[in-house]
Amino acid sequence: MARTQTTCKAGSPSTRFLEAALTYTARRWSIIPVSGKRPVSLWKPFQARPADEKTLRRLFVKEGITGLAVVLGRVSGGLAVRDDDDDK
Repeated sequence: MARTQTTCKAGSPSTRFLEAALTYTARRWSIIPVSGKRPVSLWKPFQARPADEKTLRRLFVKEGITGLAVVLGRVSGGLAVRDDDDDK
């Protein structure tokens, strides 16, 4: 099988998101790319194990990425978020 190399242009949003994802992964957080509030690819596997660097590099070159998300819970070292909306 032929291997293809995927790259992001330096300074592009995808590159910045990838750099942030790699930083967060070093904290042992599970990171996925998103478009708006929706995952760009399947995210269920990353509920069990974080993506490695090679996988992140492949995921973050896809079209339409507008941000990244952290998969909360055990896979990210027990990371939790408290969302307290003010309904006033």
